Amino acid sequence: MSTKEDKKRSEQNILKDNIIRGKTAFTYLIEKCSFTTILDVGCGRGEVAKAFSACGKTVTTIDFIRNQFKPDIVGDYLQHTFNRTFDVVWLCHVLEHQYEPMTMLRKCWNDLKDNGLLVVMVPNNLWGLSDGHILVWNIGTLIYQMAIAGFDCSDCYASQESLEISVIAKKVPGIEVKRPLPPDFKEIARRLPRDLDNVYNVRSWRLLHK
Repeated sequence: MSTKEDKKRSEQNILKDNIIRGKTAFTYLIEKCSFTTILDVGCGRGEVAKAFSACGKTVTTIDFIRNQFKPDIVGDYLQHTFNRTFDVVWLCHVLEHQYEPMTMLRKCWNDLKDNGLLVVMVPNNLWGLSDGHILVWNIGTLIYQMAIAGFDCSDCYASQESLEISVIAKKVPGIEVKRPLPPDFKEIARRLPRDLDNVYNVRSWRLLHK
């Protein structure tokens, strides 16, 4: 390996080590998935955006505020209209702050290319109420809502760690969300994993797939 390649690999490793949230999902995406463009929603201090960029990805960032890291777009993601779609939408520790998580998930769905990947990370619900977190999540409720929103979770990547839950799922084209009531498991069975009860005890889920 050339000195130039050594330097690039070292830079990538340093930037990856700087990632505090989403490191497991980041590693999976880089090692297992093929993509070029990624939208980082709520990019914060930019650690993940910089790491993706160092890996040769084209990153677009959006956040409410401009701090030491300057996002490409400063503003409300839910109100912003993009003139293109993306291979990946990265939603790291954003969903727990949303008044209407389904609205957020559907916005991500609209901003993805067909069969693009949505990557969602939320805190693992260990301590209950937390400042600014108006929603608490477990891996079951997150996958259920993502499936309702039009993502194929039947073969999704899912990780449940002590502090963080991560799910990566593919956009299914042509899905519309039924309102006012959410669908039951049977209605969206094709988009739900068969073995979710191995990580989250859902009796009706198991009965559905018997």
